[in-house]
Amino acid sequence: MFLCDEKTRKRYLDLGDPIMMLIEESQTEEHQNFTSQRWLTQSLEKRLVYWHVYGDLFEKEGLKIVDVGGGYCSLSDLLAQRHDYLVVEVLAHDDKPTNVACEQTDWNEFDCPDCDLVIANDLFPNVDQRLELFLQKFLPQTRQMRLALTFYDNYKCYRVKRVDADEIFNIVAWDSIRLRRALERHVVWDLPNNAPSIFPNGRQVCILNLP
Repeated sequence: MFLCDEKTRKRYLDLGDPIMMLIEESQTEEHQNFTSQRWLTQSLEKRLVYWHVYGDLFEKEGLKIVDVGGGYCSLSDLLAQRHDYLVVEVLAHDDKPTNVACEQTDWNEFDCPDCDLVIANDLFPNVDQRLELFLQKFLPQTRQMRLALTFYDNYKCYRVKRVDADEIFNIVAWDSIRLRRALERHVVWDLPNNAPSIFPNGRQVCILNLP
């Protein structure tokens, strides 16, 4: 478990920004219509996170991978060429991709098969606060799980509207205390306190690998 901080960003840049190089080699005009492609192209920090979650998979082959909330980009095509790769995604931003296998559904309604790797990149707990339920449901189905987890220690709050009613909610994003509590059964929390954020909105992202 580690934090994506200035040191990890520097080490990533020392590699020459490998995710950007892969994007430049693989992207087509069609890929640029997808939200995840634009996010990766525009954000060095998102590419840094992507590298630590997916980077070694571009050198491996033959794994059965379930990517929850992973979106779609040109790198998804590369992963699908090397692995049995399935995206489970509600597709809030884009149309369903045609080049990779995709289950358009909420992960809690998906029966996850036994697999080598489950990935959830920047989904929990900022977009989806059901982290404990996700771990309970998916960990028994996989040999390994990789998570990029977002939290805020600067009291981030969202004003949101229910999709099934007229109510307006104010939702406070998880901080490190709440995230630590959710993970205490699975990992020893050893992240530094009050580390400067490398993200423009002040968030923190940690990378976690779970057997």
